[in-house]
Amino acid sequence: MTTQLLATALSAGLALLLASCDVLAPGARRVRPEWEADGFYRVPPIVVGSLVIALDAGGLVTARQRLTGRVVWSRQVVGEGFTRALLHQDGVLLIPGVLLYALEPGTGNIRWVHPGVGEAAGAIEPAIAGDTVFVAGYSGLEATALDLHTGRPYWTTSLGKLVYTPTITERLAVYPIRSLTEVSELVALDRTTGAIQWRVALPDSAGRAGGTQYAGVQVGDRLVFGTHVAEAMAVRLADGAVLWKRSTGTSQRGGGYRRRPASAGGGVVLWRGDGLLENFDPATGETLWATQVGALTLGSPNRCGEHLCLQSGKSWVVSNHGQVLWEGGGPDDGNIFFLSDVATSDDGWWYASVTYNDKRTLLIGFRPSVAVGATQ
Repeated sequence: MTTQLLATALSAGLALLLASCDVLAPGARRVRPEWEADGFYRVPPIVVGSLVIALDAGGLVTARQRLTGRVVWSRQVVGEGFTRALLHQDGVLLIPGVLLYALEPGTGNIRWVHPGVGEAAGAIEPAIAGDTVFVAGYSGLEATALDLHTGRPYWTTSLGKLVYTPTITERLAVYPIRSLTEVSELVALDRTTGAIQWRVALPDSAGRAGGTQYAGVQVGDRLVFGTHVAEAMAVRLADGAVLWKRSTGTSQRGGGYRRRPASAGGGVVLWRGDGLLENFDPATGETLWATQVGALTLGSPNRCGEHLCLQSGKSWVVSNHGQVLWEGGGPDDGNIFFLSDVATSDDGWWYASVTYNDKRTLLIGFRPSVAVGATQ
């Protein structure tokens, strides 16, 4: 499918989805772009200082001046692949894709390129802790830790199944691994050596529909996460023991957890596939609050200052207490639909990929009425 056909299909699907959504309250601020740039972007942009940096579907990385959209530099990389997020730390911009690139954010110059886990190509969404990059590969069966500044491997550990986005603690790198024919698991590795410390099977998770793609949020001595079969769970970091498990829906009705979790108000927020945003008590698994946000989930809940920012065609800001503070986009807001999660800055600017009903796809910068902090 060509990029234009894919953009058209996405636009049509989002229009049908959002046509039945509630309209914005009278007088609510709408999405009013301050600048627009043509291009098809599915990966959320990232704010780095005075720049907003985005990766398009053709593998072109472009840095723009945040306030004007003026191009500062661009760099062609091998391809977007299964990229979910761009990352930045200590002056290094990571571009996961068909290959894993490390660029200088101010110039776009290449610092290093990694061929992927076990040279099997690429990465979905690495994790960074200190000066180490913990790589998750979409086609490799191994986990790898790299030096952030040089790309030099520290260790590689074979895990035998598809490897997804890890959570890094003080001592561990906890990876979700999945298989089409075997039970999915969480595997904890020593973050310094890569040695396996423990592994735990995720119940009822054999096959493509099971397991998790995110190892979850650390809260004290545990990780809290959701599975594709609509179970919220907590495991103990010391040994992987399951501390609690809550079945909250059915994956057959789109109710599984397939998005990155986030922390909010002392709890852990999971956005279910049918649009239910739930905040769980990490100690007991009890539901602290639940709010319906959209009819399905296309993005992940992200911390933006003291609030949560979400998108699924529309964009929302939700408080730590589950109150929807702002929403924008949709058929009642100029037929503008969000294709990516938003990136926010402390000065009130937001950035996202959007499409209009005339099939244009754009990267935009805008300033909504709601005040949030920078994306975390």
